[in-house]
Amino acid sequence: MKATLEVYEDLAEVIAEMAPKEVVALKASPDRQARVDFLLEKNREDGLAEHEKIELEKMLMLNRIIALAKIRAKRLLAHAA
Repeated sequence: MKATLEVYEDLAEVIAEMAPKEVVALKASPDRQARVDFLLEKNREDGLAEHEKIELEKMLMLNRIIALAKIRAKRLLAHAA
Protein backbone atom coordinates (compact mmCIF):
# COMPACT_ATOMS: atom_id res chain seq x y z
CA MET A 1 0.00 0.00 0.00
CA LYS A 2 2.84 2.38 0.79
CA ALA A 3 4.32 1.90 -2.68
CA THR A 4 0.93 2.71 -4.21
CA LEU A 5 0.70 5.92 -2.21
CA GLU A 6 4.19 6.90 -3.34
CA VAL A 7 3.13 6.40 -6.96
CA TYR A 8 0.09 8.64 -6.37
CA GLU A 9 2.30 11.27 -4.77
CA ASP A 10 4.79 11.11 -7.65
CA LEU A 11 1.99 11.42 -10.18
CA ALA A 12 0.52 14.36 -8.27
CA GLU A 13 3.93 16.07 -8.32
CA VAL A 14 4.23 15.66 -12.09
CA ILE A 15 0.72 17.02 -12.62
CA ALA A 16 1.33 19.98 -10.32
CA GLU A 17 4.55 20.95 -12.07
CA MET A 18 2.96 20.89 -15.53
CA ALA A 19 0.66 23.88 -15.00
CA PRO A 20 0.27 24.88 -11.34
CA LYS A 21 -2.37 27.58 -11.89
CA GLU A 22 -4.54 25.27 -13.95
CA VAL A 23 -4.14 22.43 -11.47
CA VAL A 24 -5.29 24.64 -8.58
CA ALA A 25 -8.40 25.53 -10.60
CA LEU A 26 -9.32 21.91 -11.38
CA LYS A 27 -12.67 20.66 -10.17
CA ALA A 28 -15.06 17.91 -11.09
CA SER A 29 -17.77 18.60 -13.62
CA PRO A 30 -21.26 18.98 -12.13
CA ASP A 31 -22.27 15.64 -13.68
CA ARG A 32 -19.23 13.85 -12.24
CA GLN A 33 -19.76 15.40 -8.80
CA ALA A 34 -23.43 14.43 -8.87
CA ARG A 35 -22.46 10.84 -9.67
CA VAL A 36 -19.97 10.71 -6.79
CA ASP A 37 -22.56 12.18 -4.42
CA PHE A 38 -25.15 9.65 -5.60
CA LEU A 39 -22.81 6.71 -5.09
CA LEU A 40 -21.72 7.91 -1.66
CA GLU A 41 -25.33 8.36 -0.56
CA LYS A 42 -26.37 5.00 -2.00
CA ASN A 43 -23.45 3.35 -0.24
CA ARG A 44 -24.56 4.80 3.09
CA GLU A 45 -28.20 3.84 2.63
CA ASP A 46 -28.41 0.62 0.64
CA GLY A 47 -24.91 -0.43 -0.27
CA LEU A 48 -23.42 -0.61 -3.72
CA ALA A 49 -23.29 -3.27 -6.39
CA GLU A 50 -19.79 -4.52 -7.12
CA HIS A 51 -19.46 -2.46 -10.32
CA GLU A 52 -20.58 0.65 -8.41
CA LYS A 53 -17.99 0.01 -5.70
CA ILE A 54 -15.28 -0.21 -8.34
CA GLU A 55 -16.53 2.96 -10.02
CA LEU A 56 -16.58 4.85 -6.72
CA GLU A 57 -13.14 3.60 -5.73
CA LYS A 58 -11.69 4.80 -9.04
CA MET A 59 -13.31 8.21 -8.66
CA LEU A 60 -12.06 8.58 -5.10
CA MET A 61 -8.55 7.52 -6.14
CA LEU A 62 -8.54 10.17 -8.86
CA ASN A 63 -9.85 12.72 -6.38
CA ARG A 64 -6.98 11.89 -4.04
CA ILE A 65 -4.40 12.33 -6.79
CA ILE A 66 -5.90 15.67 -7.84
CA ALA A 67 -6.03 16.85 -4.22
CA LEU A 68 -2.35 15.99 -3.80
CA ALA A 69 -1.54 17.77 -7.07
CA LYS A 70 -3.41 20.87 -5.90
CA ILE A 71 -1.44 20.96 -2.65
CA ARG A 72 1.83 20.72 -4.53
CA ALA A 73 0.74 23.28 -7.14
CA LYS A 74 -0.16 25.76 -4.40
CA ARG A 75 3.28 25.27 -2.86
CA LEU A 76 4.95 25.84 -6.22
CA LEU A 77 2.97 29.02 -6.76
CA ALA A 78 3.76 30.26 -3.26
CA HIS A 79 7.49 29.70 -3.78
CA ALA A 80 7.39 31.42 -7.16
CA ALA A 81 5.75 34.54 -5.73
